[in-house]
Amino acid sequence: MNRLGQWLCRSDRWRSIVAERLPGNGNADLCPKVLAIGPGPALATDLLRTAVSCLTALEIDPTLTGSLR
Repeated sequence: MNRLGQWLCRSDRWRSIVAERLPGNGNADLCPKVLAIGPGPALATDLLRTAVSCLTALEIDPTLTGSLR
């Protein structure tokens, strides 16, 4: 992910867009177990972890894995 993508994906505006469109926010039901592939800076992951009972996130970029902790 380039710097512009990292900036955008960490912004409050992006967080609100993700929150509006994320399943489980009245849009669709979520399964209790979710696999997030390439979650990046983890904005959606933060929202998902409170909505499901089991969340597994796989990120290959070592600079972004810290945001998953």
